[in-house]
Amino acid sequence: MKTAVIAFNFPELSETFVLRHIQAFSADVICQEFRPKLLTSREGIGNIEHLSEPRELHKGIIPRLISRACWHAKRLARPDSVFAWDRDMRLLWTRYLDSYRPDVVLAEFAPNALGALPASLERGIPLVAHFHGYDASTLMRFAAYRRALPRMFQEAAAIICVSTQMRDVLVSAGCSAEKLHVIPCGAPVSEFKFSDRTGSQPCRFIAVSRLVPGKGTMTTLRAFHLTHLNRPGVRLIVAGDGPMRREMTSYVRKHSLDRAVSMVGAVPNREVRRLLATSSAFVQASLRDKNGAVEGAPVALAEALATGLPAVVSRCGGMADLVAEGCNGFLFEQGDWRMMAERMLHLADDPALRLRMGRAARERIEEAGSTEKNIEVLRAVLRQAAACGGPQASRI
Repeated sequence: MKTAVIAFNFPELSETFVLRHIQAFSADVICQEFRPKLLTSREGIGNIEHLSEPRELHKGIIPRLISRACWHAKRLARPDSVFAWDRDMRLLWTRYLDSYRPDVVLAEFAPNALGALPASLERGIPLVAHFHGYDASTLMRFAAYRRALPRMFQEAAAIICVSTQMRDVLVSAGCSAEKLHVIPCGAPVSEFKFSDRTGSQPCRFIAVSRLVPGKGTMTTLRAFHLTHLNRPGVRLIVAGDGPMRREMTSYVRKHSLDRAVSMVGAVPNREVRRLLATSSAFVQASLRDKNGAVEGAPVALAEALATGLPAVVSRCGGMADLVAEGCNGFLFEQGDWRMMAERMLHLADDPALRLRMGRAARERIEEAGSTEKNIEVLRAVLRQAAACGGPQASRI
C-alpha cells in the first residue's frame, strides 16, 4: 500500500507521532517545510516533497504558521487564511499526485486534509483526515472553518481523532460516528523500559512539553512551589522550550527555586527517555487556553506511563483517557494548582504508592496506548480506505 503522509513541518520535534506514522508505512512525506538538519535518518521514509520554497517561508499566511492562526485571522480579517492552501501549494500537491499516485493519503491535522482533498478526489485517491488538537478546538472558533468541515466529513474516506473528548466535538460538528475512529498516538512501549527509580526518595517530578500557556506551565510551577515549601527535598525537571520559558525562569529565581527546578530545554527523544527513567512521577497541567485550544493526547504523557511513572495531570482533552483517578495517577481541575500540589504531596510521601501506580500505568499503556497496537489499527483504517479507492488498491 503506497501511502502519502501530509505534515506541516517535517520533522517536528514536538510531533514524534507524525514520524512514527511515516516510518510505520514507509510513506512519502509531503510537508510545507522540510527541515533536513533535524532528520537523523531516512530509514523507513519514502520520497520527501515540500510545498513551500525557502524564499516563501516568511510570507506569514500559509497554514505552516498555524500556531499563530488566531493572530493572522485577526490581522487579515480572513479566518479562512489560516487553513486554506494557497495556489502554489495546491499546484505542487497536484504534481505530486500525478507523479507518484499513492493508494491513500493520510493528512495530519484537518487544515492539510481540507487543502489536499479536492485534488485527491479528482484522481480517485482516498484521503484520511487525522485530527490532533487545535483543529478540533481553536479553529472551531471560525465560522469559515466550521462551514468547511461537513463536506470533508462526507468526502474523506475516514476521520481519525486521538481522544474521546475530541470525538464528541467532531460528532457535534457533523461527523458521522460510523466514519470516526479514536486512535491515540500513544507510546512505543517496546522502547521504554519499566523504571526502577519510581520509588526512590526524595521524589523527583518531571514535566515534558512545549512551554506554552496551553500546557499550564505556570500552574505546574506554582503547584511545585507549594509542594517544595512542604517537602523541601522534592525536585522538578522541566524538559521543553517555548515562549513561556522566560516567565518560568523569572518565577524560579524570584522564589529561590534554582536548586529544586532544572529547566533543561528542548532535548532529543533519547534524552527524554533517560530523564523519564530517572524520575519518580510525571506532571502536566494542560488547560484550555485563551484561543480555545484543548490538549489532544500528549505523547509525553503516554511515554511517561510506559516508563512506569504515575501521573498528576489536569482533566483536559485526552489526558483523562489515559489516567484513571487513583489507579495510575491523579486528576485535578484545570488551573487548580493547589489541588495539583495536594496530589503531588500525596505521591511525594508514599513511594510504595508510586510503585503500585507505576505498574498500573505501564499496564494501561500496554492495553490502550501502545503505539505498536495503535499503528496496526491505523493501518487497518488506511487499508480499508485504499480498498475503496479504485484500481490502485489492487497493489495492496
